[in-house]
Amino acid sequence: MVALFTMGAAAQASYQLEVLYEGLEKPVSLLTLDDGSMLLSSLDGRVYLLHDGVVRNAPVLDLTPRVTALEGEQGFYGVALEPAAAARAAGRPRWLVASFAERGTGALVVASYPFDDVARTASIEGEVTLLSILMPEPFHYGGQVRFGPDGMLWVSVGNGESSNRFLHETPFSSQDLGSLRGKLLRLDLSAAHPGEPYAVPPDNPFVGQEGARPEVYAYGFRNPWKFTFHPVTSDILLVDVGNDRWEEVNVVQRGGDHGWPRREGLECQHFPDVPGLVDAACEEKSYVPPVHVYGHLAIDPLGGQAVTGGLVPTSGPLAGDYVFADFVVGRIWSLDLGSGQATELLDTELAITELSLGPEGEVLVVSVSGVVGRLRTAP
Repeated sequence: MVALFTMGAAAQASYQLEVLYEGLEKPVSLLTLDDGSMLLSSLDGRVYLLHDGVVRNAPVLDLTPRVTALEGEQGFYGVALEPAAAARAAGRPRWLVASFAERGTGALVVASYPFDDVARTASIEGEVTLLSILMPEPFHYGGQVRFGPDGMLWVSVGNGESSNRFLHETPFSSQDLGSLRGKLLRLDLSAAHPGEPYAVPPDNPFVGQEGARPEVYAYGFRNPWKFTFHPVTSDILLVDVGNDRWEEVNVVQRGGDHGWPRREGLECQHFPDVPGLVDAACEEKSYVPPVHVYGHLAIDPLGGQAVTGGLVPTSGPLAGDYVFADFVVGRIWSLDLGSGQATELLDTELAITELSLGPEGEVLVVSVSGVVGRLRTAP
């Protein structure tokens, strides 16, 4: 293991990144399994097994014929593995759930595949499509999938919009409860009836509300790229990639409106192409404010351009803090969730696609340039 980057300014401890794997195939996401092995998702649609410094040649899952990564922010976004107890109770193999931009349609697809725990492979033949959400443009897919501490499947969905014209079209997709775009969704795979891909948890906030999709847990997001669950409180910490000025870290509120596109960060948003506010009545409307924002480089040279989540370590000097990064500039920060104070830990200059919890509780850094490294204190 080679230490690539070290920094000590502004932080009480100096941190460095140790390279654990390099030369990987465009990694975008990493999921640690109970036995310490890891599932690494690549942008083009393959999932690889990593263990003890070795990458297994045969992929766990190969969806390259189904995935497109040709335009914008398209590609393969990652996987989630159903808890074993839920699958045993249902009398079936557990599901490996994947999310990706679909070749041909450009839709955000979330699909499940039977997982063989012994062989560590998933069966394409057993695919069940859970969601297929058409996107108007090849941007802002969100696309993270995770099973939460409640056993439910959580899915982040972006608004699929990049052009300014969408700021002039109402109802805004992120605010429209009849749309799945710009939302955080919560699904129950274990309680699905025969012939149905999932059930809707009855305690979801919009169940029974006319005109609302019952899968929606929270709304008002632009590109909720990554989220995680606090290991103690189970709070959902979700980052939302900004448009013109601000990047956000949010604590998701059940049924909450998190502001987009009326607000970006803590501000009411102005049209970028004409004078005026996106919503003239913005100041009169309530929303769930982010717990932390940082400015784009034009505002703050020490900021960034595209926030990457994020996890809460349970041990070491960063225990209890939220650790997050930025894809464009490669900086990593820790956020004290009590005080709201953020501290820069390291400037890697890598295109960071995810921060993930490793098999020993360490912070792992995933870069699309082909690197997986471990964040650790410098000697």
